[in-house]
Amino acid sequence: RRYLEFVRQHPCVSCGTVENIHAHHEGGERGAGQKAHDYYAVPLCWRDHSQWHSHRTLLGLPGLSAQGCELLLARAQVRMLIEYFTTQQEEEPTESGTD
Repeated sequence: RRYLEFVRQHPCVSCGTVENIHAHHEGGERGAGQKAHDYYAVPLCWRDHSQWHSHRTLLGLPGLSAQGCELLLARAQVRMLIEYFTTQQEEEPTESGTD
């Protein structure tokens, strides 16, 4: 759940708004009734999230094809994971006094 909170603290990858952010799960292997792993989540505002599920388009990126949107979401996933795990490493306490 920490990762989803981290995702929701970021602006929408489509339109850039920081209000009403959802952690949208894109990609990953899943069966019927299952969602993708949380690490597949990207920040989308409620408008773009709804638009994506209804029409496979993003309001913040008019004219971009579904394939282009999927690529954008995949790139956002990678950026989010890199930032998250880099931040986690920086926050981990280091052992001092051991050689």
